[in-house]
Amino acid sequence: MYNNYPIKIIKWSQIPYSGQVILPKGIDYNAGYWPLNYFNYAGNGVFAKNNGMVVFLNIENPKDINFKEELRELEYSLKNITEKQIKIVDYWSDKALIESIMSIALKLVSEYDKSPGMTVRLLSILTKAINDAYIIASYFKYFWDYPRPIQLKEKITTRIDTPKSPSYPSIYSVVMATAMEVLIYYFPKEKEKLLKIHQDVSSSRLYAGIHFKADLYEGTKLGRQIGSMIVLETSKERDVKGKKIDEPAEDILDVDIIPKY
Repeated sequence: MYNNYPIKIIKWSQIPYSGQVILPKGIDYNAGYWPLNYFNYAGNGVFAKNNGMVVFLNIENPKDINFKEELRELEYSLKNITEKQIKIVDYWSDKALIESIMSIALKLVSEYDKSPGMTVRLLSILTKAINDAYIIASYFKYFWDYPRPIQLKEKITTRIDTPKSPSYPSIYSVVMATAMEVLIYYFPKEKEKLLKIHQDVSSSRLYAGIHFKADLYEGTKLGRQIGSMIVLETSKERDVKGKKIDEPAEDILDVDIIPKY
């Protein structure tokens, strides 16, 4: 049935999920227009910094992506999935994304013995960054309205329920990439592990059959860009006496934050 649709022109909102007759209705479908912290929505798909400078966000238009090839890659991945990959899917599908990020952050501030004030500041910046990443990702997700894999090929078997939202980009990839940029700024010696966690979280969506690889790759690019811009602004902040506020941890504590799959 779905193979008869030209992949480039169909919309997520125009095709029922497999086994359903009602068209899908999105979760937080208007989140792309919620208030932002570090950016502003300037209209017509344009975002700007709070100083008014237009931001050129680093994400491909899905019409320039070969989703037929993406679908073939996804099918190959699902057919050849490993036990380790299944465990990664199972682990992260049982975790709420935001709770997982905050749990990692709290463990790091505890192990690095951050002061109460710096803990509040770090968590506040992290939360605001996550908010902006979610909103910007949601805007593009519903603007492009690109279908999920199960809408393009009925026989795809997913390992978790497909979310009620368009496929491109992956909000998990965008939000996690943004959050990791913030945490890497404060805990640079934990960078390798934080990037590994992001890779696992993002890849779990492919292994589960609910996202295309491009959703993850482009979502990660976008998330890192958002995170790096927020970190740049954060690093410039000074207190009322002109003193730099942040002091990224210089120690190497090798905190145990990578899950045991």
